[in-house]
Amino acid sequence: MADETELIDGIYHWRSTIAAGNQTQVGEVVEQGTGRTLAMKLVIEGKTDTKLAKAALKAEAAIAKQFEHPGIIKFERFSTSRDATYMLMEYFRAANVKAQIK
Repeated sequence: MADETELIDGIYHWRSTIAAGNQTQVGEVVEQGTGRTLAMKLVIEGKTDTKLAKAALKAEAAIAKQFEHPGIIKFERFSTSRDATYMLMEYFRAANVKAQIK
């Protein structure tokens, strides 16, 4: 799992974890150089079937890339390397949907 001391791909500083599951975690990251805040969905290496998790995230990114609407979080990019597999998205600070429904 990523933590606040980690620099992912030498570009993204992991600021905080928003949510975590068995295969991936979502966090707030800051892009070095530009200072942009983004959301990153990162595959957790070695926790489950990493190859399957990477394939699932790649498929999710391919679908997300097709959508462009002001009411939908904007897809930025997908990246996979020896060190990390992740999808970057526009960061949108909002309350948990489950909490809003309650």
